Amino acid sequence: MGGFSSTAQGGNTGAAATAAAKTWAVGVPLGLVLRSISRGYVPATSFLGVSMGVTAVLMIGWRTALAAVTPQAEELNPAQLAAKRRNKSGNFLDGLQMVMSLVKRW
Repeated sequence: MGGFSSTAQGGNTGAAATAAAKTWAVGVPLGLVLRSISRGYVPATSFLGVSMGVTAVLMIGWRTALAAVTPQAEELNPAQLAAKRRNKSGNFLDGLQMVMSLVKRW
C-alpha cells in the first residue's frame, strides 16, 4: 500500500495523500470489523460514519501536511548508508541499560 514508502514521506503531497488514503481504506474498516467482533455487536451507523470520516480527514490531512513541510528524502547508496551508520556509538549493553532504567521508573 505504500504507507511508509519513501514517496509517502516527504516532498510529494499527492503521493503522500494517495498512500494515506489507501492505508486508511484498508485499516479503518478492518479496525471497525475487529472492534465489532471483540464487542459482540455492530455499532450504530452514525458511529461508523463519524469515526470513518474523522479518521480520514485527520490521517490524510496530517500525512499531506507533513509531506508538504518536509523535504524529499535523499536516496543513498549502500556505501553512504554504511558511512552514516558508523557515526553512531554504543552497543547492545548500552541499549539494555537504557531500557532497564526506563523500566525502573515505572
